[in-house]
Amino acid sequence: MAEESTIYFPLSSNTRSLLAGAPVRSVIRRIKVGALFHDHVVLQGGQWDRTAGPRGGMSWWTPPKAHGARWQTAQERGGAKGRLFSLGMKPDGAPSEAPFVAILNSEASISWRATFEPLHQSLPAEAADWLDIVPFQVPREAEEAAEPWILADNTDDQLARLIPDRIERETVIKSANCDLATAALAGVTVSVDLYHARVPRARLLRGDAQPAPGPMALEFLVPAVDDLDWRDIHDLRRHSGLREYRAILRDIEAAARTGATSSVAFERALNDEYQRALREANQQLLSSNFAERLLPILFGALVGLLVSDVALGLIAANTLSMATDALVSAANAPRWVTFDRDLQSRALRQRDADV
Repeated sequence: MAEESTIYFPLSSNTRSLLAGAPVRSVIRRIKVGALFHDHVVLQGGQWDRTAGPRGGMSWWTPPKAHGARWQTAQERGGAKGRLFSLGMKPDGAPSEAPFVAILNSEASISWRATFEPLHQSLPAEAADWLDIVPFQVPREAEEAAEPWILADNTDDQLARLIPDRIERETVIKSANCDLATAALAGVTVSVDLYHARVPRARLLRGDAQPAPGPMALEFLVPAVDDLDWRDIHDLRRHSGLREYRAILRDIEAAARTGATSSVAFERALNDEYQRALREANQQLLSSNFAERLLPILFGALVGLLVSDVALGLIAANTLSMATDALVSAANAPRWVTFDRDLQSRALRQRDADV
Protein backbone atom coordinates (compact mmCIF):
# COMPACT_ATOMS: atom_id res chain seq x y z
CA MET A 1 0.00 0.00 0.00
CA ALA A 2 1.32 3.46 -0.94
CA GLU A 3 2.41 5.71 1.88
CA GLU A 4 -0.27 8.25 2.71
CA SER A 5 0.48 11.95 2.33
CA THR A 6 -0.78 15.08 4.08
CA ILE A 7 -0.79 18.70 2.93
CA TYR A 8 -0.94 21.48 5.51
CA PHE A 9 -2.32 24.99 4.99
CA PRO A 10 -1.08 27.34 7.73
CA LEU A 11 -2.60 30.72 8.50
CA SER A 12 0.33 33.10 8.74
CA SER A 13 1.97 32.22 5.40
CA ASN A 14 -1.37 32.29 3.58
CA THR A 15 -2.51 35.53 5.17
CA ARG A 16 -1.84 37.75 2.13
CA SER A 17 -4.36 35.71 0.14
CA LEU A 18 -6.91 35.04 2.88
CA LEU A 19 -8.74 38.14 1.75
CA ALA A 20 -12.37 38.27 0.60
CA GLY A 21 -12.91 37.86 -3.14
CA ALA A 22 -10.43 36.65 -5.75
CA PRO A 23 -7.51 36.24 -3.31
CA VAL A 24 -9.30 33.75 -1.07
CA ARG A 25 -10.58 31.88 -4.13
CA SER A 26 -6.95 31.27 -5.10
CA VAL A 27 -6.40 29.65 -1.70
CA ILE A 28 -9.51 27.49 -2.06
CA ARG A 29 -8.22 26.43 -5.47
CA ARG A 30 -4.96 25.26 -3.87
CA ILE A 31 -6.92 23.38 -1.23
CA LYS A 32 -8.87 21.55 -3.95
CA VAL A 33 -5.67 20.73 -5.83
CA GLY A 34 -4.15 19.56 -2.54
CA ALA A 35 -7.20 17.37 -1.89
CA LEU A 36 -6.67 15.62 -5.22
CA PHE A 37 -2.94 15.23 -4.79
CA HIS A 38 -2.81 14.22 -1.12
CA ASP A 39 -4.66 11.78 1.09
CA HIS A 40 -5.29 14.26 3.90
CA VAL A 41 -5.75 18.04 4.03
CA VAL A 42 -5.11 19.93 7.26
CA LEU A 43 -6.04 23.58 7.72
CA GLN A 44 -4.82 25.56 10.70
CA GLY A 45 -7.87 26.56 12.71
CA GLY A 46 -8.52 29.73 14.65
CA GLN A 47 -7.35 33.18 13.60
CA TRP A 48 -3.91 34.71 13.12
CA ASP A 49 -3.38 38.47 13.34
CA ARG A 50 -0.32 40.54 12.54
CA THR A 51 0.01 44.29 13.03
CA ALA A 52 3.39 45.93 12.51
CA GLY A 53 4.90 49.33 11.84
CA PRO A 54 8.20 51.24 11.87
CA ARG A 55 8.60 50.97 15.66
CA GLY A 56 7.65 47.34 16.10
CA GLY A 57 4.88 44.82 15.69
CA MET A 58 2.86 42.07 17.31
CA SER A 59 1.34 38.78 16.19
CA TRP A 60 -1.20 36.63 17.99
CA TRP A 61 -3.31 33.54 17.43
CA THR A 62 -6.81 33.09 18.83
CA PRO A 63 -8.94 29.91 18.96
CA PRO A 64 -11.99 29.53 16.70
CA LYS A 65 -14.85 31.84 17.60
CA ALA A 66 -18.06 30.33 18.90
CA HIS A 67 -20.09 32.23 16.32
CA GLY A 68 -17.76 31.80 13.37
CA ALA A 69 -15.59 34.31 11.57
CA ARG A 70 -15.38 36.10 8.24
CA TRP A 71 -12.74 36.90 5.67
CA GLN A 72 -10.90 40.18 6.07
CA THR A 73 -11.79 42.61 3.27
CA ALA A 74 -9.40 44.69 1.22
CA GLN A 75 -11.11 47.80 2.57
CA GLU A 76 -10.48 46.73 6.17
CA ARG A 77 -6.88 45.82 5.49
CA GLY A 78 -6.17 49.02 3.60
CA GLY A 79 -8.07 51.19 6.06
CA ALA A 80 -5.98 49.98 8.99
CA LYS A 81 -2.76 51.07 7.34
CA GLY A 82 -1.37 54.20 8.95
CA ARG A 83 -3.50 53.95 12.07
CA LEU A 84 -1.85 54.07 15.48
CA PHE A 85 -1.65 50.88 17.49
CA SER A 86 -0.11 50.15 20.87
CA LEU A 87 0.78 47.33 23.19
CA GLY A 88 0.72 47.70 26.96
CA MET A 89 1.88 45.47 29.81
CA LYS A 90 1.91 45.55 33.61
CA PRO A 91 4.05 43.66 36.11
CA ASP A 92 3.01 40.26 37.43
CA GLY A 93 1.10 40.62 40.64
CA ALA A 94 0.03 44.17 39.91
CA PRO A 95 -3.52 45.01 41.09
CA SER A 96 -6.26 44.83 38.48
CA GLU A 97 -6.74 48.60 38.64
CA ALA A 98 -3.08 49.28 37.89
CA PRO A 99 -2.62 50.97 34.51
CA PHE A 100 -0.87 49.28 31.63
CA VAL A 101 2.55 50.61 30.65
CA ALA A 102 2.86 51.19 26.92
CA ILE A 103 5.82 49.30 25.47
CA LEU A 104 4.93 49.80 21.82
CA ASN A 105 3.36 52.69 19.93
CA SER A 106 3.52 52.86 16.17
CA GLU A 107 1.66 53.56 12.98
CA ALA A 108 0.54 50.38 11.24
CA SER A 109 2.31 49.48 8.00
CA ILE A 110 0.44 46.19 7.82
CA SER A 111 -2.66 44.88 9.59
CA TRP A 112 -3.37 41.34 8.44
CA ARG A 113 -5.99 38.89 9.69
CA ALA A 114 -6.20 35.29 8.51
CA THR A 115 -8.70 32.51 9.15
CA PHE A 116 -10.13 29.43 7.41
CA GLU A 117 -13.29 29.42 9.49
CA PRO A 118 -15.65 30.74 6.75
CA LEU A 119 -14.52 27.87 4.50
CA HIS A 120 -15.10 25.39 7.30
CA GLN A 121 -18.67 26.56 7.60
CA SER A 122 -19.32 26.00 3.86
CA LEU A 123 -17.88 22.49 3.47
CA PRO A 124 -20.21 19.52 2.94
CA ALA A 125 -20.25 16.71 5.49
CA GLU A 126 -18.34 14.42 3.10
CA ALA A 127 -15.23 16.59 3.41
CA ALA A 128 -14.81 15.43 7.01
CA ASP A 129 -13.45 12.15 5.60
CA TRP A 130 -10.28 13.82 4.34
CA LEU A 131 -10.11 17.42 5.61
CA ASP A 132 -9.42 18.54 9.16
CA ILE A 133 -9.29 22.03 10.63
CA VAL A 134 -6.94 21.79 13.61
CA PRO A 135 -6.64 24.79 15.97
CA PHE A 136 -3.07 25.15 17.18
CA GLN A 137 -0.28 27.70 17.50
CA VAL A 138 3.09 27.33 15.83
CA PRO A 139 5.10 25.18 18.30
CA ARG A 140 8.14 26.65 20.00
CA GLU A 141 10.42 23.98 18.54
CA ALA A 142 9.40 25.04 15.04
CA GLU A 143 10.27 28.67 15.83
CA GLU A 144 13.66 27.57 17.12
CA ALA A 145 14.31 25.38 14.08
CA ALA A 146 13.42 28.28 11.79
CA GLU A 147 15.85 30.78 13.35
CA PRO A 148 18.86 29.97 11.11
CA TRP A 149 16.66 30.17 8.01
CA ILE A 150 15.25 33.51 9.13
CA LEU A 151 18.74 34.91 9.67
CA ALA A 152 19.86 33.76 6.22
CA ASP A 153 16.76 35.11 4.49
CA ASN A 154 17.00 38.50 6.20
CA THR A 155 20.35 39.03 4.45
CA ASP A 156 19.22 37.72 1.07
CA ASP A 157 19.49 40.44 -1.61
CA GLN A 158 17.04 38.62 -3.86
CA LEU A 159 14.33 38.75 -1.19
CA ALA A 160 15.10 42.41 -0.54
CA ARG A 161 14.33 43.08 -4.20
CA LEU A 162 11.23 40.88 -4.23
CA ILE A 163 9.79 42.46 -1.05
CA PRO A 164 11.23 45.98 -0.79
CA ASP A 165 9.29 47.01 2.32
CA ARG A 166 11.38 45.92 5.31
CA ILE A 167 8.44 45.42 7.67
CA GLU A 168 6.53 43.24 5.23
CA ARG A 169 9.69 41.35 4.31
CA GLU A 170 10.55 40.51 7.92
CA THR A 171 6.97 39.40 8.58
CA VAL A 172 6.85 37.24 5.46
CA ILE A 173 10.26 35.68 6.16
CA LYS A 174 9.38 34.75 9.73
CA SER A 175 5.91 33.45 8.87
CA ALA A 176 7.07 31.36 5.92
CA ASN A 177 10.01 29.84 7.77
CA CYS A 178 8.07 29.01 10.94
CA ASP A 179 5.37 27.32 8.87
CA LEU A 180 7.96 25.45 6.79
CA ALA A 181 9.60 24.27 10.00
CA THR A 182 6.26 23.20 11.46
CA ALA A 183 5.54 21.12 8.36
CA ALA A 184 9.03 19.65 8.33
CA LEU A 185 8.77 18.57 11.99
CA ALA A 186 5.39 16.96 11.27
CA GLY A 187 6.62 15.32 8.05
CA VAL A 188 3.93 16.87 5.84
CA THR A 189 3.76 19.05 2.73
CA VAL A 190 3.01 22.74 3.28
CA SER A 191 1.14 25.10 0.94
CA VAL A 192 1.74 28.87 1.16
CA ASP A 193 0.47 31.78 -0.92
CA LEU A 194 2.49 33.27 -3.77
CA TYR A 195 3.69 36.20 -1.69
CA HIS A 196 5.15 33.97 1.01
CA ALA A 197 6.38 31.53 -1.63
CA ARG A 198 9.03 34.13 -2.47
CA VAL A 199 10.93 32.89 0.57
CA PRO A 200 11.36 29.24 -0.53
CA ARG A 201 11.83 30.46 -4.11
CA ALA A 202 14.80 32.55 -2.99
CA ARG A 203 16.13 29.47 -1.23
CA LEU A 204 15.86 27.52 -4.47
CA LEU A 205 17.81 30.24 -6.26
CA ARG A 206 20.50 30.06 -3.57
CA GLY A 207 20.71 26.31 -4.09
CA ASP A 208 19.63 25.59 -0.51
CA ALA A 209 16.54 23.57 -1.51
CA GLN A 210 15.11 21.40 -4.27
CA PRO A 211 11.60 21.57 -5.80
CA ALA A 212 9.10 18.77 -5.12
CA PRO A 213 7.22 17.87 -8.34
CA GLY A 214 3.52 17.15 -8.67
CA PRO A 215 0.73 19.61 -7.84
CA MET A 216 1.94 22.35 -10.19
CA ALA A 217 1.36 20.02 -13.15
CA LEU A 218 -2.25 19.52 -12.09
CA GLU A 219 -2.80 23.29 -11.91
CA PHE A 220 -1.48 23.69 -15.46
CA LEU A 221 -3.28 20.71 -16.93
CA VAL A 222 -6.66 21.40 -15.33
CA PRO A 223 -6.93 25.16 -14.87
CA ALA A 224 -10.65 24.87 -14.09
CA VAL A 225 -10.05 22.63 -11.08
CA ASP A 226 -11.11 25.48 -8.80
CA ASP A 227 -14.56 25.34 -10.44
CA LEU A 228 -15.10 21.79 -9.22
CA ASP A 229 -17.76 21.37 -6.59
CA TRP A 230 -16.59 20.00 -3.25
CA ARG A 231 -18.68 16.87 -3.87
CA ASP A 232 -16.86 16.43 -7.20
CA ILE A 233 -13.61 16.57 -5.26
CA HIS A 234 -14.94 13.95 -2.85
CA ASP A 235 -16.04 11.65 -5.70
CA LEU A 236 -12.75 12.02 -7.57
CA ARG A 237 -10.81 11.13 -4.43
CA ARG A 238 -12.51 7.71 -4.47
CA HIS A 239 -11.58 7.02 -8.12
CA SER A 240 -9.49 3.87 -8.59
CA GLY A 241 -7.07 5.73 -10.88
CA LEU A 242 -6.24 8.56 -8.49
CA ARG A 243 -2.94 7.23 -7.12
CA GLU A 244 -1.73 6.28 -10.58
CA TYR A 245 -2.69 9.75 -11.83
CA ARG A 246 -0.68 11.39 -9.04
CA ALA A 247 2.35 9.32 -9.95
CA ILE A 248 2.02 10.25 -13.63
CA LEU A 249 1.81 13.97 -12.79
CA ARG A 250 4.89 13.75 -10.56
CA ASP A 251 6.80 12.13 -13.41
CA ILE A 252 5.52 14.71 -15.91
CA GLU A 253 6.49 17.67 -13.75
CA ALA A 254 9.89 16.24 -12.81
CA ALA A 255 10.70 15.65 -16.47
CA ALA A 256 9.39 19.09 -17.48
CA ARG A 257 11.61 20.84 -14.94
CA THR A 258 14.73 19.34 -16.50
CA GLY A 259 16.27 21.99 -18.70
CA ALA A 260 13.33 24.46 -18.44
CA THR A 261 14.81 27.94 -18.10
CA SER A 262 11.58 29.95 -18.01
CA SER A 263 7.91 29.58 -17.13
CA VAL A 264 7.04 29.44 -20.85
CA ALA A 265 9.58 26.69 -21.43
CA PHE A 266 8.26 24.82 -18.39
CA GLU A 267 4.67 25.01 -19.63
CA ARG A 268 5.74 23.82 -23.07
CA ALA A 269 7.67 20.95 -21.49
CA LEU A 270 4.58 20.00 -19.47
CA ASN A 271 2.61 19.87 -22.72
CA ASP A 272 5.21 17.64 -24.31
CA GLU A 273 5.45 15.29 -21.35
CA TYR A 274 1.67 15.04 -21.11
CA GLN A 275 1.46 14.13 -24.81
CA ARG A 276 4.19 11.54 -24.33
CA ALA A 277 2.28 9.89 -21.47
CA LEU A 278 -0.89 9.82 -23.54
CA ARG A 279 0.93 8.37 -26.55
CA GLU A 280 2.16 5.56 -24.33
CA ALA A 281 -1.41 4.98 -23.15
CA ASN A 282 -2.50 4.96 -26.80
CA GLN A 283 0.10 2.35 -27.66
CA GLN A 284 -1.00 0.21 -24.74
CA LEU A 285 -4.55 0.23 -26.06
CA LEU A 286 -3.59 -0.39 -29.67
CA SER A 287 -1.68 -3.49 -28.59
CA SER A 288 -4.79 -4.84 -26.84
CA ASN A 289 -7.82 -6.71 -28.17
CA PHE A 290 -9.62 -3.37 -28.60
CA ALA A 291 -7.28 -2.13 -31.32
CA GLU A 292 -9.52 -2.87 -34.30
CA ARG A 293 -12.57 -1.21 -32.76
CA LEU A 294 -10.78 1.87 -31.44
CA LEU A 295 -8.25 2.58 -34.17
CA PRO A 296 -10.53 4.66 -36.47
CA ILE A 297 -11.36 7.17 -33.74
CA LEU A 298 -8.17 7.03 -31.71
CA PHE A 299 -5.84 7.85 -34.56
CA GLY A 300 -4.31 11.18 -33.72
CA ALA A 301 -6.77 11.85 -30.92
CA LEU A 302 -4.78 11.03 -27.86
CA VAL A 303 -1.73 12.87 -29.11
CA GLY A 304 -3.98 15.87 -29.60
CA LEU A 305 -4.97 15.94 -25.95
CA LEU A 306 -2.44 18.56 -24.97
CA VAL A 307 -2.15 21.63 -22.87
CA SER A 308 -2.21 24.44 -25.39
CA ASP A 309 -1.41 28.07 -24.69
CA VAL A 310 -5.12 28.83 -25.13
CA ALA A 311 -6.95 28.59 -21.79
CA LEU A 312 -3.94 26.72 -20.46
CA GLY A 313 -4.99 23.59 -22.27
CA LEU A 314 -8.59 22.51 -21.82
CA ILE A 315 -9.90 19.96 -24.33
CA ALA A 316 -11.02 21.88 -27.38
CA ALA A 317 -12.85 19.54 -29.79
CA ASN A 318 -15.93 17.35 -29.63
CA THR A 319 -14.15 14.76 -31.74
CA LEU A 320 -11.42 14.55 -29.14
CA SER A 321 -14.00 14.21 -26.38
CA MET A 322 -15.71 11.36 -28.25
CA ALA A 323 -12.39 9.63 -28.79
CA THR A 324 -11.48 9.92 -25.14
CA ASP A 325 -14.92 8.61 -24.13
CA ALA A 326 -14.25 5.57 -26.28
CA LEU A 327 -10.85 5.24 -24.70
CA VAL A 328 -12.08 5.21 -21.14
CA SER A 329 -14.76 2.65 -22.00
CA ALA A 330 -12.06 0.15 -22.93
CA ALA A 331 -11.26 -2.33 -20.21
CA ASN A 332 -7.54 -2.08 -20.93
CA ALA A 333 -7.33 1.70 -20.57
CA PRO A 334 -4.83 2.78 -17.88
CA ARG A 335 -6.69 3.83 -14.76
CA TRP A 336 -4.95 7.21 -14.70
CA VAL A 337 -6.43 7.99 -18.14
CA THR A 338 -9.95 7.21 -16.95
CA PHE A 339 -9.36 9.44 -13.94
CA ASP A 340 -7.99 12.22 -16.16
CA ARG A 341 -11.05 12.06 -18.40
CA ASP A 342 -13.42 12.13 -15.42
CA LEU A 343 -11.58 15.10 -13.92
CA GLN A 344 -11.53 17.04 -17.22
CA SER A 345 -15.21 16.40 -17.96
CA ARG A 346 -16.32 17.40 -14.47
CA ALA A 347 -14.29 20.62 -14.66
CA LEU A 348 -15.68 21.48 -18.09
CA ARG A 349 -19.24 20.69 -17.04
CA GLN A 350 -18.96 22.90 -13.98
CA ARG A 351 -17.35 25.70 -15.97
CA ASP A 352 -20.13 25.58 -18.57
CA ALA A 353 -22.74 25.63 -15.80
CA ASP A 354 -21.20 28.76 -14.36
CA VAL A 355 -21.16 30.64 -17.66
